[in-house]
Amino acid sequence: MSAGARSCCPEIDPTCCAAIPPEFVRLRYFFGQRLGVVDFHDEQAYHTGKMRFHNRHLHGAGVLCGLLVSRFVFPQGAPPNTPTTVLRVSKGAALDACGREIVVGADQCIDVNAWYQLNKNREEVKSWTVPGTFPLCVALRYRECPSDPMAAPRDPCGCEASGCEFGRVRESFELALLTEAEQPLCDLVLTPSLADIERVLTAQSQGLGVTSGDSVLSAINQAVANGCGDQPEDSWLCLACFNISIDSTGVVTDVTDVVTDGAGRLSLVSTGVLQQMLVQSLAGGAGTGSLGPGPSISSLAFTGNGLDAGTLRMDVLLLEEGTPPAAVPLAEGTFDPSFVSVQRYDDAAFQWQAVTTNTVYNDTPPHILLTWSSGALADGARYRVTLDSPQNAPVIDRKMRRLLPAPFISQFRLIDDGTGTLKAADSLF
Repeated sequence: MSAGARSCCPEIDPTCCAAIPPEFVRLRYFFGQRLGVVDFHDEQAYHTGKMRFHNRHLHGAGVLCGLLVSRFVFPQGAPPNTPTTVLRVSKGAALDACGREIVVGADQCIDVNAWYQLNKNREEVKSWTVPGTFPLCVALRYRECPSDPMAAPRDPCGCEASGCEFGRVRESFELALLTEAEQPLCDLVLTPSLADIERVLTAQSQGLGVTSGDSVLSAINQAVANGCGDQPEDSWLCLACFNISIDSTGVVTDVTDVVTDGAGRLSLVSTGVLQQMLVQSLAGGAGTGSLGPGPSISSLAFTGNGLDAGTLRMDVLLLEEGTPPAAVPLAEGTFDPSFVSVQRYDDAAFQWQAVTTNTVYNDTPPHILLTWSSGALADGARYRVTLDSPQNAPVIDRKMRRLLPAPFISQFRLIDDGTGTLKAADSLF
């Protein structure tokens, strides 16, 4: 059960983890065609390759169901805290980082003491000073095993006299215990990663700007376009981590602190469940006018007046209707200047402070103008502007469509432009 040990079920296709295959080629049948082993292999490879490509890039990797790791206490009915050296991995299924389905059809047991006795002379383990407590993780990976040997004609060009070949390939699995030094084998290379998405989303929202559906989509497009990184062949899925106690005689006496919900365990939720969650979330905003088209804050522009005053213009993009198209204005009286608030972050006090603002809405062209008099602003300070109208009386146009996004929030930093006038910086820091 060592991560470095060679499995008895070697991979048949060592290139299955390539992020992007050179191409997909399928057989084209015709009447009278003669088919051989290579043709049937290519027929299988086409379908398995397509499915794994789909799984990997559209679903990712993680546990689909089951595969719960727990302490196996015996005899049956013994108290839960009874010392034990056996772990149970319940049956279940998963997708690995290569898009391959891993099916564990029955509960599995792992004798941790037996593992230790077999592996205590390995470099990662022999440095342990006993007695003591040491961390391990249970990991899972895909393995293929040739099976069902059967008679086969002897290869006239081969050197072996036996006429026997395996007639099946079992898509199986391998369980292992990983030491702390081996746990990076569970670090999966998924692209784009969550960190990639967060990085571009953060970058596109820096400085004075409007975060909209289009801008978020543009940021995600950047992350997706960065590449399709390859996945290491010898990767694992970590299922749980735990501690083992070893006494002075070098025997494992107990398994404790089994953590099955840690950050190292990845899970995949079915599309059906995600759809239900999305529908329920959307239902909450559908009746408020927060979904669908509507007038929106389209751009922001700051104009400084010296080093302590200035104006912030928030342009409003109206929807157009009719023939010829004409803008549908905001409904009179639904905008209240009190809906807009501005705070400055105090770096010394680590808190937000309210900033007094003169706010007006102008119809031609439609925009909201925030004005600060002398002494209200400061060079190097960071600000947060919020437009949040109440649910029972939102800002709407004459077709009852709410001003979006709701609420609207933007953060920005002001700096000296070099001439003694404030300007909006490109980033918050």
